[in-house]
Amino acid sequence: MKVVAIGTKALKEVLGKQGIEIPYTNNQDNGNWATLRNQPKSLHIHIYGRAKNSIKQVFGQAIYAPDPNSTFYDNNEPLSPQDILDIQKYIDEHIQ
Repeated sequence: MKVVAIGTKALKEVLGKQGIEIPYTNNQDNGNWATLRNQPKSLHIHIYGRAKNSIKQVFGQAIYAPDPNSTFYDNNEPLSPQDILDIQKYIDEHIQ
């Protein structure tokens, strides 16, 4: 859980430097689907965060998962390679 807590802080820190303020996050163990596939178990945690200025998932309202085939995900941008490096660096600097 320490890794999850530090990863959450890293996400908030890195995106915060870009002007994306994420005041709250939720961490959720969404199950271990490897069990259904007869594969080794692994840690599977989702970190949900929402920017205060979010348009699609309005801050303060319940998070929902739209149909993957809808237009909801159009124009979404994944973390950049630099974002990922910055998050990894933050974790490396804060894990002990």
